[in-house]
Amino acid sequence: MQQLGVENASRFRHSPCANRKVFASWRRVPVQQILVVDDEWELAEVLIYLLHGEGYCMQYASNGEAALQLLSERRIALVLTDYMMPVMNGCELLQHMMRTKNLAAIPVIVTSALPEEVVRDKCAPVQSFLQKPFTASRLVQVVEDAFSH
Repeated sequence: MQQLGVENASRFRHSPCANRKVFASWRRVPVQQILVVDDEWELAEVLIYLLHGEGYCMQYASNGEAALQLLSERRIALVLTDYMMPVMNGCELLQHMMRTKNLAAIPVIVTSALPEEVVRDKCAPVQSFLQKPFTASRLVQVVEDAFSH
């Protein structure tokens, strides 16, 4: 699995996720796993850290192909993917997910430094878009909005 860029964000899995499971069972709120797909580990690590701090369980893949492997193995509630990546980019990942019955309902947020119109023109149908650079509060807002739709 390592050669495809599939990694478990294990160093971020323990405190809030473990505590959230107890809290979630008390409140009947499901623990939500987010898959971060980005070829730039440094950015992915920041995303994982910020969202883990909000109580989400995090998974990581370095490209779309690795993400599809994880999606087939794990119960992912939301995908946060970069637009431009090697092997399989975010647009190809989104299109594959839309054609796959058990993946089509998973919300996808596409991130890019390119203008939103450019990404939407090249990659339809983009459900949610997050312009780089972004603030931590904007990231959390877009993730929460994606879960609410």
